[in-house]
Amino acid sequence: MMPMIAGLARLFFSFRGRAARMAFWLVSFVWLVLAEAFSYWWSERGLALAERHEHTIVNAALVLGSLPMLVSCFAICVRRLHDRDKGAWWLLVFLLCPILLEIAASVNTFDPGPVVAFMTTSLVLSLWGFIELGCIPGTSGPNRYGLDPLLEEAA
Repeated sequence: MMPMIAGLARLFFSFRGRAARMAFWLVSFVWLVLAEAFSYWWSERGLALAERHEHTIVNAALVLGSLPMLVSCFAICVRRLHDRDKGAWWLLVFLLCPILLEIAASVNTFDPGPVVAFMTTSLVLSLWGFIELGCIPGTSGPNRYGLDPLLEEAA
């Protein structure tokens, strides 16, 4: 039982080593299902319609409760980048840059041209990240981040 729990903890929360595409999609799917189930529960209780200031403690618990999901998502993305033989700093390109571009595009003082350019660049970076993390296979054999996860699973 303990090796299984340790394996799941490593799958969801470890920043070390490499992760194959299947692990990436498994972790992503689990968090998606849990987030949707919680969203449904939250809406059914009528909490989604309540004013934010009415449920300060609930909102704080919501933020604190989402931290494990956030850490897990970062961990699996880092390990997936490691499988592609890329450093974790690429997350800045795939996650932070699109957010900053979206914020810049939302400023209403720009002409439509720069707004379209920012939104298009944001979309391109997001799609690139999606393809890099979820679609392209990792490097074959060992790389600077560890052994090939597909070969580890086979052994």
